[in-house]
Amino acid sequence: MGAQSAGGMAPRLTQGGCPMTSPQRTRARGGAAALWPYAAAMILAGMPALFATAHAGAQLAPPGAGSIHALIIGADHYATRRSLRGAVADARDIEQALRAGGIRDLTVLINEQATRREVVIAIDRLIDSARAGDLVIISFAGHGSQMPERVKGSDPDGMDEVFVLPAFDEHGVATAERLLDKEINVWLKRIENKGAYTLFLADTCHGGGLTRDVDLRAGEMSYRQTVISLAPLDDALTPISTDRDRMRHPEEFDRLTFLAAADKWTKVPELRIEGQPTLRGALSYALARALEGAADRDGDGRTTRRELFEYARQLAQQYSQSRQNIHTEPNRRTDLIDEPVFRRLGAREQPPPALAQGRGRWTVRIAVLNGSVEELADAEPYFAKAEVVSSDQQPELIWDAADGEVFDRLGDVVARGIRQRDIADVLDRTAAVAFVASLSELRPQRIMLLPSNKHHRDGEKVTFRTEGVKDRSIILFNIASNGTIQLLYPRRWGEGVPSQSAVKELNDEIVVRAPYGADHVVAIVSERTLPQLQEAIKAFDQVRASGRIPDILRKHVAGDASVRIGFAGLFTIP
Repeated sequence: MGAQSAGGMAPRLTQGGCPMTSPQRTRARGGAAALWPYAAAMILAGMPALFATAHAGAQLAPPGAGSIHALIIGADHYATRRSLRGAVADARDIEQALRAGGIRDLTVLINEQATRREVVIAIDRLIDSARAGDLVIISFAGHGSQMPERVKGSDPDGMDEVFVLPAFDEHGVATAERLLDKEINVWLKRIENKGAYTLFLADTCHGGGLTRDVDLRAGEMSYRQTVISLAPLDDALTPISTDRDRMRHPEEFDRLTFLAAADKWTKVPELRIEGQPTLRGALSYALARALEGAADRDGDGRTTRRELFEYARQLAQQYSQSRQNIHTEPNRRTDLIDEPVFRRLGAREQPPPALAQGRGRWTVRIAVLNGSVEELADAEPYFAKAEVVSSDQQPELIWDAADGEVFDRLGDVVARGIRQRDIADVLDRTAAVAFVASLSELRPQRIMLLPSNKHHRDGEKVTFRTEGVKDRSIILFNIASNGTIQLLYPRRWGEGVPSQSAVKELNDEIVVRAPYGADHVVAIVSERTLPQLQEAIKAFDQVRASGRIPDILRKHVAGDASVRIGFAGLFTIP
């Protein structure tokens, strides 16, 4: 996204169809430009973004008076389905967050414990014990699927969404080992009728696609989707839902907060998150952090639907490299969006978590195809520490030395034309993006790519939209596919003043041009201007210096409690 240079890998953007150039562009180690700021126009409009004050010793509580009850389900092992790798870890993480918040009425069903009988018993018990003002939390992490609807006319596409339980089999009595979306809606309505609130999380998928195709060289990926025969010969399931329930949908409910890991047309990948021993579901991971207080952006002890949805959406976007679009309800009920989901009582306010000092290094696992690992011996990244592994050992990067393409485990080609001399820069780029993602867990800032997260081709126009920035100072910079840094905003005198509206858009005829790969635009938002941070980034403008970004952020944002950080990726192909 800038002018092409020898060995440069950043997608090139043009303004008005012509490549943009600058007489002041510099190069280091063969660097390339990525997003030319002269193409930027900032459009302003809305809502303040504040840093979520950290709390300790807090007791989780419902939105009002009452108690919290929870059912947590996690299934990795299936009798007739491919095993998952992170659903049980998701369940345990949410369980731990709830127990740390003082919740004791928990039912946790793991793997073979999660039979239909046990799930129904557990949900019936939750319904029986729920009282007005209580909060019922239900989470499911495991396989999902679709089948022809049992109640005709209940879905526009004629398909039921299905939660697949571990013992499910298309043949015989085990066909009953599943839950239908209409049954879930019946249970949710019964809880609603008792005056209780519900937080329902579905970390599974029912659809058949992703926002972008994957490169098959990345190896087998783990998705929370399975295919069920459309016409079982002998379906033993007798649903609790009836014809009367066919029009019940989550958006109807006033006391329901609903999060699904994807809409009904897309897949949910299991992801590697730094510091986690297994693959994970991004949505479950986000909910666990939210229960710990990370989503409470204004630090008032109340996590609202808006705060929870925006926090979960940003983390899922970042960890899935923009492949995953979560679905939330309510999404059209503006009268409900700022209602609290849960509270944290008795929290002791503490300073925001300090960012680690010192240089430190971030391990990046890399595998080599069609070449020798000896080609990595001379790589000397600044921030990353390369760990050479085989392609079946969950590397972050896979370098095809023959054609010079580098792709990640999610199947995206993140850099092209990469030779031995370029590997250190690509390693630093990967480590820097991962470091920014880790900061964003504590201080999330919403930023997105428009019009979509799909692969973008030559000549397409794109926009980066940053939300929640009213009365805030903004710094935007790009980390290009080959590690080139580019300061996007502010660059001219007068641009750094606080925004008067809640939305900024970086657009003005930004057009994708070759070469292609992955860029990541980082947004840093603060209540005060950050001139030293701006100058530190500007010093490496147009230089392959992504390995410097972690130290710069540690030095210049650690003491600012209002700082929020997020990024959005742009993936381009010929």
